[in-house]
Amino acid sequence: MIKIEIYKKNGLFFGFRSKGHADYSDGEYDIVCAGVSTLTQTLYFYLHGKGITDTEESQKQGYLYYKIKRDIEKQEVQGAFEFMITGLELLQRDYSKYIQFKIMEVQND
Repeated sequence: MIKIEIYKKNGLFFGFRSKGHADYSDGEYDIVCAGVSTLTQTLYFYLHGKGITDTEESQKQGYLYYKIKRDIEKQEVQGAFEFMITGLELLQRDYSKYIQFKIMEVQND
């Protein structure tokens, strides 16, 4: 199962952690893993392309951590997170056995 935590502080999204494998099907044909990877990596590359580079990141097989250290109040940052969350909600609705995510309001990041 893929587990995703999306981090929010004072009503603003600023990061996420995705870990695990969906195990929906074998290897490269796992559409759930492909969907999650597409959504999370699109967020990452979109924000980098918009100049959001003051980040903390970690990536390895089955794991992606991404945290923005500043500029989270920008509309394009919040819109990008909302886009990703909508996609994850749709995946979770149709493939709840393979993916779960939660939005976590944090006090300290």
